[in-house]
Amino acid sequence: MVASFSLASNQPLIVRPLPRNSAWALLTLLLAAIFYIHYGIAREETIRLIPTFAVSFVAYLMLSRMELSWKLILAVGIVARLVLFAGLPGLSDDYYRFIWDGRLLEIGISPFAELPIWYMQEGNSSPEIDSSLFALLNSPNYYTVYPPISQFTFWLSAVLSSSIAGSVLVMRLVIFGAELLNFFLIRQLLSSYQKSDSLVALYFLNPLVILELTGNLHFEGVMLSFVLLTVLYHRSKKDIPAGLALAGGVATKLIPLALAPLFITSDPPKRWIIIGTSCVIGLVVLFVPIIDSSLIDGLQNSLTLFVQKFEFNASIYYLTREVGFWVRGYNIIETLGPALTKITVATIVIYAFLSRKNSNLSERMMWVWLIYLALALIVHPWYCIPMIGLCLVTNYRFPIYWSGLIFLSYIGYEASGYAPPFFWIIIEYVGLYLLMIWEIRSVKANLKAV
Repeated sequence: MVASFSLASNQPLIVRPLPRNSAWALLTLLLAAIFYIHYGIAREETIRLIPTFAVSFVAYLMLSRMELSWKLILAVGIVARLVLFAGLPGLSDDYYRFIWDGRLLEIGISPFAELPIWYMQEGNSSPEIDSSLFALLNSPNYYTVYPPISQFTFWLSAVLSSSIAGSVLVMRLVIFGAELLNFFLIRQLLSSYQKSDSLVALYFLNPLVILELTGNLHFEGVMLSFVLLTVLYHRSKKDIPAGLALAGGVATKLIPLALAPLFITSDPPKRWIIIGTSCVIGLVVLFVPIIDSSLIDGLQNSLTLFVQKFEFNASIYYLTREVGFWVRGYNIIETLGPALTKITVATIVIYAFLSRKNSNLSERMMWVWLIYLALALIVHPWYCIPMIGLCLVTNYRFPIYWSGLIFLSYIGYEASGYAPPFFWIIIEYVGLYLLMIWEIRSVKANLKAV
């Protein structure tokens, strides 16, 4: 028999126990749904995709209310990931660009040097450049945006295998290893806050986490490993390792740069100087192998396009864009994107100062991540995954529910391309922000009652 637990607490809420065989039934349902999505459903098959994910997510939520042993959570989470190893990613084709970058690095060419389409032009082609792989790229006219740790993994996958399936396997093993590390890092963090081991299930059994990381080869899981290490080292006052871990996160995906103001506003000058210096040194060491003029130009071009051309599943941006349509009569993304970027930076800095007395670094990081995503032009489903790992030692669980709602963005995929499903995006964000407001009010009420 197992007791029922609340998502928002590690204290039992319901006295009536749940039958143990119900846990096994739910675990089986979770695994079956994940397996079916990965192997049996194409991204554009909305009628089957969304209900199947909903089944997996409901099973996950019910399991999250059970005090499962950490060993069972680990075993089931490993099995759920291992069953995905045989197939190629089904919900994302980003991995073709990963392999493209890796193969360029293998032959000594910087992936930042030229646009992929440049290599297809007469006089620029080379026997080492795979035109069939080029045909599979979803961004042949854009520079790569992936920093050195990600690029190293791409290179490793190209060195160890000349086939697409083999390269996918190598990258999947790296992400799988990071996921195992995340399991134990989250357990350690939970222990340091004297919270139940069973809460690790909220991350490790989450179907979005399983499908998007190990399944679809997104590197948010690797980035999260470095962010969690940053939190743990900072909590134990190991400032040099904390700075190096933060550098690792930035060198995997650039987003952790947004976390830097949190240290400056809350730590004594000696601490944040040590953390900042360690981070800078770590970044220099990590970027040196790939740094040249093409890296700077390529990243600058990529980031400019990122805030002026692309949009996906946004919230505040879509609202302000509509105002632009009414006032100007056209999409004002080229001016609105950079403006929202500046607002994001300013808002994060202001929040860092206002929250400086909050000693829970994970919670502060969670809110910074939300600020970034709320104002971003592009919010892919896997972007919210780090918030799931960070929220577990806080009193907030809205990132958990968002990981279910954000899957609605897949409704827009069709065989011919992507059409934003605005009705479902509204449902997603109304649900998210209502849950967030409700939890903020509940947390404040609980604090007043103490």
